[in-house]
Amino acid sequence: MSLFRRGRGFHHPSFPTAGAAAFALIAGAAGCGEEGSNPPPPNTTPAAISVVSGNNQSATVGTALPAPLIVNVTNSDGAALSGVVVSWTVVAGGGALGSATSTTNAQGQAQTTYTVGANAGANQVQAAVQSNTSLSTTFSATAAAFDNTPAAITIVGGNNQSATVGQGLPNSLVVRVTNAASQSLDGVAVSWTVTQGGGSLAAAQNQTNSQGQASNSYTVGANPGANTITAAVQSNPSLNVLFNATANAVGSSANIGVSGLTFSPSDVTIATGGTVTWSWNTGVAHDVTWDAGTPAASATNTNVTYQQTFANAGSFAYYCSIHGGPGGVGMSGTVTVQ
Repeated sequence: MSLFRRGRGFHHPSFPTAGAAAFALIAGAAGCGEEGSNPPPPNTTPAAISVVSGNNQSATVGTALPAPLIVNVTNSDGAALSGVVVSWTVVAGGGALGSATSTTNAQGQAQTTYTVGANAGANQVQAAVQSNTSLSTTFSATAAAFDNTPAAITIVGGNNQSATVGQGLPNSLVVRVTNAASQSLDGVAVSWTVTQGGGSLAAAQNQTNSQGQASNSYTVGANPGANTITAAVQSNPSLNVLFNATANAVGSSANIGVSGLTFSPSDVTIATGGTVTWSWNTGVAHDVTWDAGTPAASATNTNVTYQQTFANAGSFAYYCSIHGGPGGVGMSGTVTVQ
């Protein structure tokens, strides 16, 4: 009798029904796993903008705030968003922004600089997400009035120089006047006074420039020794500085070389009976020719040593006949004999 009967529900063990069901179950599980490995797309929609730093600063009218204005842009989850364009607008007080737009970095931050307006008072700057200007925040700043009251005077240059008696110092005496905030003051009167050693100043009084600086030239006294000059704020003489200079005795000799197309030094002073020596080995031909035609001129050559002794006091002008001319033209100089 046959093992199989029609309609009785008996199945051969190798029939694939159970295996197919198992395969379908595994395939379904694999499909679920693939869907779970794809994360949702990032949320790049700006939802908020807030101040990070730079709020409530102050600066003197017309000057930049000490620190930049910085904002942070985030999405609805509070995560920082990079690449978001932020628009900056001055809404009160005038002044100027460093940039009208900026873009957030990897930390979601964007920034700009701000120079406050020309009038003292409140200033405001708005930062807004360019794609959604309803997302905005405001920075407040104060433009402080400029203080024109001198508070200090300092030496900028020209201190501790020296010159031969009766000769001018090589560099100007320079001072700077500032207010209590160390800002330069323009138009402040400065008084200059020789307090030791004699000599003379080019000006007894002058005014500071836009950099807060005033300068003067000084000729040392007729006797060797220390010279001093005082520079003071005219409206407040207690604000003053002291320049030191030295008047050197006239030497019996001097040496002059050549630097480029210039005698160096071009002007010298010696005592009566003293000697001046010119020397150069420059590869370029020069000479020493006298404005008055005497003494005798030097040789014209690239390698020269030339000496001249002066028996009488006076001023003797000279020049290079190749690169200068009489009357202080071009490569020229003066020997002063005292």
